[in-house]
This record gives sequence, C-alpha cells and structure tokens, in this order.
Amino acid sequence: PELTTSLYEIKHRFFASVSYTHEFFVNAPTTISLYYNGQSGAPFSFTINGDLNNDGFDQNDLFYIPTAAELTNKTYQLGAVTNNAFVANATMYAALESYIQNNEYLSANRGKIAERNGARNPWRDIFDIRIAQDIPTILNQKFTITLDILNVLNLVNSDWGYDESIFSTSNVVRMVNRSVGGKPVYSFTAPSTNVPWAAQDITSRWAMQLGVRYSF
Repeated sequence: PELTTSLYEIKHRFFASVSYTHEFFVNAPTTISLYYNGQSGAPFSFTINGDLNNDGFDQNDLFYIPTAAELTNKTYQLGAVTNNAFVANATMYAALESYIQNNEYLSANRGKIAERNGARNPWRDIFDIRIAQDIPTILNQKFTITLDILNVLNLVNSDWGYDESIFSTSNVVRMVNRSVGGKPVYSFTAPSTNVPWAAQDITSRWAMQLGVRYSF
C-alpha cells in the first residue's frame, strides 16, 4: 500500500501549565496546578458502506466526493434501482450536498477520491487541575495527598469538554445496487448533527482521582 498519514498522528499539540503554592497551614504547603492540552483531532477516512470493487470486503472502499455539478445533473446516482433503471431521490441529493458543504475536508476535495486518513476530527482542548497538600510528619518526612480533576471544564458545565470524534472510518453513503452498465447506486442518510463525528461518552466526562504518597 502507498504511504499515508498514520491513524494515530497528532499533527499539532500545545501544552501549558501553571502552579501556585501557598502555606495555608504552617509547614504544610498547598499547591494548585492547572494543565492545558490542546491538540489536533485524529485522522480518519471517509468510506462507503458496501463492496464497491468486489474484493469481498465491505466498508473498506474510499468515498468518491462528487462535485456540485455531478449532484445537480444526477450523474452521481443517489436513490434506487427499479427494473434495472435508476430512480433518483431528490431528498438524498439535497442532504448530501449540505453534508459535503458542512465538512472542510469534503468541500475542499470535491471531484476526488477521499484519501486514506485524509480527514481529521475536531481540535480538542483539555483542562485538568491538581491540588497537592503536603502534611509533615517526623524527620523532614511527609505525606502528600493529591486530588486530580480531569476534564474540569465538563465539571464546570456539562455542555463543555466534549470529545467529539470518530475512530478510523466514517461511511458516507451506502451502495444499494447497480444500474444498467454496472454503475453503482447509493443511498444517503444524513446524521442528525450533519457531521461525521459524535460526542464520546467516556472521554467526554470529567473524572476525579485521589492519591497518597509518603516521602522519607
């Protein structure tokens, strides 16, 4: 296979942190730290649901991104086949045009076959907080109790901190049949959000973890 972008590539990443230490209690400093991680979304491929090239494998063929003219003229076939004749579905054409225009990668590559791992999930910003409390004991030894709050934005507001992504592939159309001459006929149903990705349940949630360390 040709060399292409890795599925796990992080194209851009920014990391920053800031800490504040204060002794609210004598000889027992408290440190509050804020961590920021901003990074590019993971790559994925736009594919079709169906075995377009008859290789015996389903959902591994890359999606051809039709031009506006191909959708207007219906040379890209969306609909059904009746008595070996193609029957166009106007609703599908309008929906696919809207879906393509709403995606930066698709709209920029019309008239081409989508590249493997050529599209990307949205950029993500993650904020974490750590609170560390030192508790002195004897002979300069101490306990350190830590509280980590991961994805703190989601704790502040349940509408924040979402991980909107899709892994590996996103099927755009489904091949339902072939018309006269073997030309494929597709169906298209737009996602309710009109984007390929969705909020991931686990990685979109905030979490807390408590730790204890003894230094001697």
